[in-house]
Amino acid sequence: MLKNGVSVPPIMVLARWDSHCVLRYAKEAPLNTLTEDYKKGVRVQRARAIEDKAATSTAKLSKKVMDQIAAMEVEVAAHDDELDKLKQRLKIVDEVLTPKYIISEKYQKWHICLQFRDLPVKEWKAVCGWKYGRSVFERRTALAENMSDKDFCSTCFDKDAEDSD
Repeated sequence: MLKNGVSVPPIMVLARWDSHCVLRYAKEAPLNTLTEDYKKGVRVQRARAIEDKAATSTAKLSKKVMDQIAAMEVEVAAHDDELDKLKQRLKIVDEVLTPKYIISEKYQKWHICLQFRDLPVKEWKAVCGWKYGRSVFERRTALAENMSDKDFCSTCFDKDAEDSD
């Protein structure tokens, strides 16, 4: 019981001992875990030494190194800004290469087209389901000005839909 962390008074109660004769038996219990306790202490001491060494080596970074790190941080921020600008440009190019709108030649209705690149022509569809690949149509990147409701496909441009623009 001592090996498992039970203290002497509860052991005395469980064994119904009024005297301290239990201590005769308990005196040998620490010897059973002595090696484990020693190894545990050595591990803790080595871990502290490694932590202290790491802390002192970090504290000893020279001003030159700290200046280099600060310069790198500025450079990374500049690269992030440049990436944001490139992303905006790429968005514009993608809108030109992949126009969002198509106009049917026959009915002059505007539709929203789904992804059409990397698909066979016969699978090109608008949001409403119209397979426009074999029809006559025009692609547009933006809506025309002064359009009336009759110019829009009522399914593609569902005014009652929650996610409609």
